[in-house]
Amino acid sequence: MLPLLLLLLPPLLLAAYAVAAPTRPAQRPRMVAAHTLYNLSLPRGAMSAAQLGPYAVAFAGGGVSGQPKGSPPSNAVAIFNFTTKRWGSAHLPHARAGSSTSGGWLAESGVAFFGSGGGDSGSVDLLRAEDLVWLPSLRTKLVHEFTACAGTRSTIVCAGGQGHNKSDRTVPFATDVWTLSVDGRAVSHNSQHKLSVPRKKLSAAAAGDIIGFGTGYDDELPKGHGYSAAYDLFNTSSSTWRAGTLPSGVGRQYGTAVGCGGLLLFAGGQIGGGRSATVDIFDTADGGRWLPPANLTVARSNLAAACTSDRFAVIAGGQIPGRNTVDVFDCVRRTWGTLEPLNFGRGWLVGAGAENCVAFASGSGRGNASSVDEYCF
Repeated sequence: MLPLLLLLLPPLLLAAYAVAAPTRPAQRPRMVAAHTLYNLSLPRGAMSAAQLGPYAVAFAGGGVSGQPKGSPPSNAVAIFNFTTKRWGSAHLPHARAGSSTSGGWLAESGVAFFGSGGGDSGSVDLLRAEDLVWLPSLRTKLVHEFTACAGTRSTIVCAGGQGHNKSDRTVPFATDVWTLSVDGRAVSHNSQHKLSVPRKKLSAAAAGDIIGFGTGYDDELPKGHGYSAAYDLFNTSSSTWRAGTLPSGVGRQYGTAVGCGGLLLFAGGQIGGGRSATVDIFDTADGGRWLPPANLTVARSNLAAACTSDRFAVIAGGQIPGRNTVDVFDCVRRTWGTLEPLNFGRGWLVGAGAENCVAFASGSGRGNASSVDEYCF
């Protein structure tokens, strides 16, 4: 009966059904990974997360749970070592809160970086993993909120967002490209390039030579029509940009992205009237190409993603309502699976991975906002 009804639907309604269909849960095999729970010392959400050396991850800043909206964000940094299973701490030079794709790791320089909007939203802080020393912070040309940052090799790029003045149209187009030396010092800063489509609340990821930005929202369009399906890719070897529309064509904001196994995955997000399960995947090898779009098992926004062993892209949590679903994409076999659910469903969490483990920290939802879920393969 359903296929016949679909044939009778007007084209507009049929298109709406096509967007909604991926939200249906799919049956996927449960993969094996050790699942352990920890707690942050300070409950908070909307942090910035990054790998910190070969065995550790760091969770930085964030909005403090229970504080009034608009309160100053935190400058706390929680460091977790996957090998020793011990926690350490540090303090950001600039307090911040942001999105799930604003931090990263540059192996060539041995530096973790933490960007994003909220608080001092014009800075990117650099932490040297070897001795936990903060290096001179990077400064964006403009002040950004709801921006995204990613990095690979010796390059960090932040792009898009909004200014403190939401009517400032220069910020949603803006990009900042930094090149770091082997000791983690900035040797160049270029802010001349403009994104192909102005937007905030976009997602960023990096793999190989490519740093990619996808999805987002354009405030200039009529309310409810600004959800973006655009992508912009920066090649760190040639210092060139390319842009277009994501293969799925699904415009969304508040998604997540992760680089893993030479792939960039842009997953989930908020769409007009609901949430998306869409995953757009870019293969950076051989000049780069887009793979056929895929779907998460459950549609959700404000989710998080992390990579481990340069093979397993793990996508966890989200909302609305708070989701505890954990999807896994094996970048070698190009197959999907799931992991044991999070401790509780929540959005605004962040994730990072190192060695053969990933960890997802904090978030908002019912339960303990300081919770950390570790998965080791």
